[in-house]
Amino acid sequence: MSQFFKKTIQTTLVIFGCTFLVQSCAKKKDVVAEEPSPTTPVSPTNPAPGGLPVERNSANANYSPAFAGQTRIAGVITATRIRSTILTSALTAPWGIAALPDGRFLVTEKAGSVYYWDPVVSPSGMTFYSSDRIQEWRNNLFIGALSGMHIIRLVIENNTVIGEERLLATESQRFRDITQGIDGAMYAITDQGRLYKIDRE
Repeated sequence: MSQFFKKTIQTTLVIFGCTFLVQSCAKKKDVVAEEPSPTTPVSPTNPAPGGLPVERNSANANYSPAFAGQTRIAGVITATRIRSTILTSALTAPWGIAALPDGRFLVTEKAGSVYYWDPVVSPSGMTFYSSDRIQEWRNNLFIGALSGMHIIRLVIENNTVIGEERLLATESQRFRDITQGIDGAMYAITDQGRLYKIDRE
């Protein structure tokens, strides 16, 4: 993207604050348990009794549907008994959620910190390190740098970057993406066709 902007424009990278949620939370709260339908399981081909559409408000346009049921399709009901549980109410403007390999969840929040590079490093793929194989890396953020030609390691505490390390800077490679393997090592690919494994000795 940098070719579309003047060199004086700074590239910014917003690093959102993160909250880890375990699947079994001591203060979880069951919100609602829905009873299953007493009839046969419903589906798009077996709609709920009565077949009333979910959307029943007056149309806000005069366009005619292309086919019957296009905009007022029959409603359905889940036959399986379901339950929703509040795991926490302490999130600040949550923005996204992803499941981690160890069963926890990573939730990003809009209230975060801003970290940028000048000159630009053209950040590409990134990942959090969640393994115990290299203890000092745990929960650090790793980012591939294209024009920077290195891998960035950011140490984050209390939603703020407190340290940066540049890895493989002598390789002169444009690092396109990086990920953590199931063995706890980091793996990175480059525009020049290389696949790196980064692990302890």
